[in-house]
Amino acid sequence: MKSLTIKLRQHTPMLHFQGSQDYATLRASEVKPRLDRYIASHEFGDDFATCKEYLAGYDHARPDALHEKFQEGYRALNYKMRIQASDIDMIDKPHPRTKEQDTNAPMYFGYMGDRDDKSLAKASGIIMTIQIPDRCQDLADIILRHIGTMFANTNFATRKTKGYGSFTVIGPEEATSQIRRPKLYFESTKEKYSDVLTEIEWIHKTLRSGINDCFGKNLYFKSLMFAYAKSKGQQWDKRSIKQNFLDQETLRKESNKHDGADTVSYCTEPPHYDWRDCLGLSASENWMSYKMNLTKTSTAADRLASPILFKPVRYTECWRVYIVYEELPEAFKSGKVRIGARRNNRNMNLELGIYPEFSIQDYIDFVFKADASGEFAVDIADLFSNTTANDGKKNRILEIFEELRNNYNK
Repeated sequence: MKSLTIKLRQHTPMLHFQGSQDYATLRASEVKPRLDRYIASHEFGDDFATCKEYLAGYDHARPDALHEKFQEGYRALNYKMRIQASDIDMIDKPHPRTKEQDTNAPMYFGYMGDRDDKSLAKASGIIMTIQIPDRCQDLADIILRHIGTMFANTNFATRKTKGYGSFTVIGPEEATSQIRRPKLYFESTKEKYSDVLTEIEWIHKTLRSGINDCFGKNLYFKSLMFAYAKSKGQQWDKRSIKQNFLDQETLRKESNKHDGADTVSYCTEPPHYDWRDCLGLSASENWMSYKMNLTKTSTAADRLASPILFKPVRYTECWRVYIVYEELPEAFKSGKVRIGARRNNRNMNLELGIYPEFSIQDYIDFVFKADASGEFAVDIADLFSNTTANDGKKNRILEIFEELRNNYNK
């Protein structure tokens, strides 16, 4: 039996279902399957023939016995994992924004509970022990080769795509020396993790749905996904929803309010597509301005987490926020998003498909990649409203995008 000791550092709190318990931290039952899938993909190319001898339950006498399970997604590698935490810091339980106090948990919408209940755990010291049987000794080198990069590209527990549950490997040297980090990142000099997560919230909103602070009077930013859809000659999904769910008088007032600015280059003939939910399916939305609540379900998936993940890492003098992304599942792309609403005592329904040629990589390139002449497909400054009053927030968003674009084009 060979033993590996991996040291981890936690950077942001976990929204942990056992957060009120002392020494609650990462669970091996969550980490090991993710590491196993990562190794099976990046070391073995998800090929059963090269991976099978490292699978738990492999039998030399029946070498292909696990083949069917492997085809169905079985990736359990033959080792055991144990995770222990020390030096736990108990951080205030998440609470919402109030007039007196900002939230300490941006983008968290779960049960807030008693504000005095200390239930958000953060461990400064975490030890992972991995036990590998003798017949799979070279699995140790494989794990050391991949575990650092796996942690550098993912987070854990609730709201992980928004920056919560960020951990990195800090030892041994055989693991840290082989880490491959994303090239898309920005730095923040904020001290509090909650302030860094607030900046993440801003960037997430610019990429997905846009920003509308105080009904646009404080800061209004038109979504980059809107600009992307427009570049494809396609209609923004919010307009499709309005056309189907709002009465003609409300639509007329809406058109007059925007003075045609939102209708330029729109197509009015179907098919129309759902764009925003490609960055995470929102099960419900409250359209307060129209006294309308929306519900959304996919015909192809129970849920869809955002394919764009923010990874905050605390360094000595600053935070570095990495952006990790992956393509949408093909099943989701081939399905429909069913949108339901109730307004004026009337139930309404709409189905929108996903744009057939949609690609996360293409969207990332649209936002961040410069062309041969150094120009970008969209000017970030042009997406802010002329009435924006919050210059501090606007300027910080512009700084972040400038840094992200510089790093992406190195």
